[in-house]
Amino acid sequence: MVKITLYPFDKIMLDGTEVFLGMEQSDVARAIGEGKKIGTRCDYCNGELAIDYSNYKVNFIEFLGGIDGILKPDC
Repeated sequence: MVKITLYPFDKIMLDGTEVFLGMEQSDVARAIGEGKKIGTRCDYCNGELAIDYSNYKVNFIEFLGGIDGILKPDC
């Protein structure tokens, strides 16, 4: 199971790896992998985590699995 910690309006930590708002898309790919690209978004963890980019920088991060999802972020 992936340990996820949220830092609202700043970043998330995935098993100790930071992904923060404004981070370059190429740095995210090096840190956690390429993900499945859909337009300006990349999906991870079987589509439960989405990172959206604007000008190749992290614009927002969202969890799509809801309460029934496998990912259980913590604050």
